Amino acid sequence: MVRLRSYIAEPFFAPLSALIFSGELNKKRAGMLERYATLKNQAVKSLCDEIGSVQTVSASERRSRLAAFGGRQADAVAQIEVFAEEIRQDLMKSGLFTPGVDWEATRNWHLGDAGRATPYMDECQVLQAAAYFGPELSREQRGLLQETAMETLDRGRAAAASAGKAKPEPYLYFTPSTSRIRMPEAMPEAVRQRVATYRNLKDSLKEELRTTVFGQDKSDDRTRIPVYAALREAQAERIAQLETLAEEIRVGLVGCVFPDEPPSSPIPASLAPPIADYLKAKVEAQRAFIAKLAEVQAALPDAQAEIVRSDGGYKIQVREQGGVTAGAERVLATLPEFHDAQARRYAELVAKKKALFQSLDTLGKPLETAGRSVDALLQEFVAAQGQRETWTKYWEYRQAVLEPGMSDGQRRLLFSSAVESLVAPLLR
Repeated sequence: MVRLRSYIAEPFFAPLSALIFSGELNKKRAGMLERYATLKNQAVKSLCDEIGSVQTVSASERRSRLAAFGGRQADAVAQIEVFAEEIRQDLMKSGLFTPGVDWEATRNWHLGDAGRATPYMDECQVLQAAAYFGPELSREQRGLLQETAMETLDRGRAAAASAGKAKPEPYLYFTPSTSRIRMPEAMPEAVRQRVATYRNLKDSLKEELRTTVFGQDKSDDRTRIPVYAALREAQAERIAQLETLAEEIRVGLVGCVFPDEPPSSPIPASLAPPIADYLKAKVEAQRAFIAKLAEVQAALPDAQAEIVRSDGGYKIQVREQGGVTAGAERVLATLPEFHDAQARRYAELVAKKKALFQSLDTLGKPLETAGRSVDALLQEFVAAQGQRETWTKYWEYRQAVLEPGMSDGQRRLLFSSAVESLVAPLLR
């Protein structure tokens, strides 16, 4: 899987993965992949640099500058996408000494065959196969087919798990295809209407693709070519309308707050490490007390033992009942040393907390507890900081999906790069 990390979101992923797993990827094709990755990475880096350079300007100027950059990068982006299609077709070709990948040759079933356990899984596979192997389809149609396959799988699993009652999908499949976002709860009514129009148009396009692919399930490519070519021509104008709607929605969403956006905090991110260190030390001290209390209670089951406040912070107090066994005496004998160690821990915790307060005062950000403990506020900050870190990881993803001004090709390149970077750490 490591060799597939850089290509997991590419239109040629399926045939490539088959050749890699069979050990039949030759040097020529490996060279094509390397050249493709180099060109794509260069384009994505230039695009990210440009996006980064306009983050501080107004939304309208940012959109204008990105559109201008899109014009300058148009030829390079188009060439990269053409190259990707060439690779996809090449990986499927079979020659005298060059194996190709033919999905139809590897299956012995079709939709509707009797005895198939999960029909929705079969439908998902047929849709995915069409996205990767189907002839005469546009790049946008392949993306819509992948999205349709994902929806088919999700709905089938949800229906099976809930006895036929599929739950509503909280995410909107947006553009580029297969991207998903949770829409802001508060957004202009005009944007809400455009979202509804976008969803209806996209659903109609996907339903046409689904019907056509399923209708051609038992055909060969020679039969499919004119059918798919006609559908590509018939859908081209509406797909362009879909992209226009998506851009209008992006513009309308500028300034809106998204549900998964991390909350703001009066505590600066620079204090995240010392806060996490303080909370971790506090939890470890608490766990040590709980473990020691359990040990004392096990040794003295008839005695009343509890954690109480003391001058050094806290201690375990034991009120004996009945005789004390030799084993219990050994446990009790360890308490003074334990209390001394915990007292030092408590002093360190107090010092860390004081240092945090001083840092906040220096930065002019005193904590307002508003009825909550300071530790509770610090815990909330750490949780929010983790959410912010996740938010940061999705920067490329959000830019590709939501930043107005970019071309459709730029979005596809940036989105595939984002997916690859998010998925790569999970692959071994």
